Amino acid sequence: MRFLNFSEYFPPHMGSDKRIFDFNNEFHSQGIEIIFILPPPMRELLEEDLRKRNIEKRTNIGGMLGFHVKMPSLALKLGRKNPLFSLPLLIVKFLFFSIRKMKKIKPDLVILNLSSHFPALLGLIVGKMFRKQVICDVPDLITEYVAETFKLPFKRVVIHALSIIEIFVLKHTNHNIACTRFIADYFIRKGIDPNRFSVVYTGIHQDLFKVQEENQFPKNGKVFEVDYAGRIDDWTGLDILLDAAEKLKENGINACFNLFGHGNAKDRLEKDVAARGLQEYCLFHGYLPHDRILQRYTETDIAMCLFRASLLTHAAMPVKLFEYLSMGLPVIASNLKGIKEIVTDGKNAFLLPRHSGDAMYETLCKIIKNKEKTRDIALAGRALVEHKFNWPELADEYISVIKKRVLA
Repeated sequence: MRFLNFSEYFPPHMGSDKRIFDFNNEFHSQGIEIIFILPPPMRELLEEDLRKRNIEKRTNIGGMLGFHVKMPSLALKLGRKNPLFSLPLLIVKFLFFSIRKMKKIKPDLVILNLSSHFPALLGLIVGKMFRKQVICDVPDLITEYVAETFKLPFKRVVIHALSIIEIFVLKHTNHNIACTRFIADYFIRKGIDPNRFSVVYTGIHQDLFKVQEENQFPKNGKVFEVDYAGRIDDWTGLDILLDAAEKLKENGINACFNLFGHGNAKDRLEKDVAARGLQEYCLFHGYLPHDRILQRYTETDIAMCLFRASLLTHAAMPVKLFEYLSMGLPVIASNLKGIKEIVTDGKNAFLLPRHSGDAMYETLCKIIKNKEKTRDIALAGRALVEHKFNWPELADEYISVIKKRVLA
């Protein structure tokens, strides 16, 4: 069999795109030919630093092919004035590129990744033009993400249009696979037939992320290092770390929060940290390169998977949660519906009873003061991943859904 994927990053290192890449990597290991068509990410029009990635090339990673579509230079210039101005040029180029590749590749199945509206919609159009079976992987609520993250011209109109596109795609594929039950139920409430949805969770490569045997807690013998890695946006609600840091400082507890990543809240939080004299308790390290992730997991003591409660974050199922669990790290996570589909408070993770600095401080103290209990919970997290969330078994489940629902 041959699968053609419409995604964005190849390979992605973090985020929802990583889910579809890792699944397809497993499909490839089972003998399925995997090819990606990769349009320029729409975020390139909104974030200056991403425009440097505007390339057109063929990439081969482990036998999987990726064809990057370059954004026309005129579209890039127009996008700097208004992202909407560039869309017609992008659509025309992407359609013609995809049609040429479809004629040559002749896939058995088209897979869409609804972490972006642009490749999902155009991939659907091209797939249907060639009368191919089409499935859509739904790793998050992308319209809600855009609404909460980006400042857009004519925002209400744009968000309404994106919502229409999202529903249109999910109604016209042959089947959809969500990463949580919460996401599937959300779209079912929007009027999509329940029979058009299956749920296959995200997973982990257990042989890559292994438990580290450590005699010391904290590992450096002095300060408990507590890590957050990901978007530092307003919707993540990381202000609670500053409130918790105040209490750490007041009570003389040797712990600090390390924040890795970028986002629209980073500058504001850094200024707040400086104003409150918390530089020793909240440290900003910028983007964490992929080749440093594993090493960092072996250096930290506690990992955080945090989001402020909202419709968007209840749907969250970050890959990093599984990486933390697989490494045998104690995990502090937000008490959200998607996350609670995976972990249980006090059994294999620590769920915050509420999203506040007090709750974070109290949970952190509980972890620090109960070393044996913390270790048991961390190892239970590793056992959970081993039994339920490893990529090979999840890939088999994914293929089973495709064969039963689409290729039968």
